[in-house]
Amino acid sequence: MEDTIVSFETAKKLKEIGFNISCRNFYGIFDKLHKNYHIDRNNQENNEYCCVAPTQSLAQKYLRELHNIDVWVAPFFDSSQSNQYCPIVYKDKIDLTESEFEGTYEEALEAGLIEGLDLIAIK
Repeated sequence: MEDTIVSFETAKKLKEIGFNISCRNFYGIFDKLHKNYHIDRNNQENNEYCCVAPTQSLAQKYLRELHNIDVWVAPFFDSSQSNQYCPIVYKDKIDLTESEFEGTYEEALEAGLIEGLDLIAIK
């Protein structure tokens, strides 16, 4: 079992708001994911093609602890008994969820992360 790395779209949004935690993964030119490299904040800021790529759980923790945005995922079972998941987004304890149901837990968490990041003003 392995923690999922955020998508390129989410990594770009994190960079725009000033995410400054060093990570072992990054997206480089042509949106290519590079794993198990060390890239720090200075390398990211000085390279327009480079975005650090944290795990979804690190991005979730970042939103929760620094921006008071809580992102979590709720399961949903429809009449066909197929599993679906819905991202839930809270800011200052107010439910701001706008997403539809997603197919997997990771897809729902990614959608929730993007919603949460959209609530933060770009620095």
